[in-house]
Amino acid sequence: MRKHEFPFARVLVFVPFADRDGRLHNPYYDYPGFREDVSGWFEPLSLPHQWVAVTASGLPEAIEAAADAHAAGGAVIVNLCDGSPGEEYPGLEVVEALEAAALPYTGADPAFYRVTSSKLAMKARFRAAGLPTAPWQVIHEAERDLWSAGQTLGYPLILKLDGGWGALSAASIVHDHEAALNLFAALGFRRAVSSGTRVHNLRSIRRDSSRRGVAKLRTGLRCRSEGTDAVWGSGTGPRGTG
Repeated sequence: MRKHEFPFARVLVFVPFADRDGRLHNPYYDYPGFREDVSGWFEPLSLPHQWVAVTASGLPEAIEAAADAHAAGGAVIVNLCDGSPGEEYPGLEVVEALEAAALPYTGADPAFYRVTSSKLAMKARFRAAGLPTAPWQVIHEAERDLWSAGQTLGYPLILKLDGGWGALSAASIVHDHEAALNLFAALGFRRAVSSGTRVHNLRSIRRDSSRRGVAKLRTGLRCRSEGTDAVWGSGTGPRGTG
């Protein structure tokens, strides 16, 4: 396939970064091996590409530059920005900005990104579609709601953030109320948030997994900070679930 067969002249690779005191940071993408992989995507197609470091604060400038490139001869954005709500790395806001600017891009659109960035949203859709999913409870106030979860769902329970990725481990399992409170406090402290956690019953997860072939069932944390309701969590969205 020759370059002139494409309806665009270049590719802009949007890569998510955190801005930490003026220094760009992303250990998941910013290393030589991955940059080589990115180059390998386009070399067989003879397509020039540009690595674009995108931060939350620098997003308007990145969109403006992409719009200029598109107007000058056509450009498509390969969007790798996959941050979850509350993370340092940009995610949904990038997709929304690309849509607003009417720029061509790869990956999830805003509607898909939203529903796959929240375990709560996904489980609500599972339930509405009649698909099997383990029972859960959202925790708004630790002492009251964790006690209720223990009584209604039964221990052991899994506590997990609602957005984000890669947060599920053996440490997510709690066997009594005190352990649940301690884990809730640890999650809240690490995320600098003040309330919220969802829990699943571990026994029902094992039962459903065995009987219905459900591979993974998760829990999540819904947090409220400075009057804004935000969903926090575990592996979702383009970066994958976990």
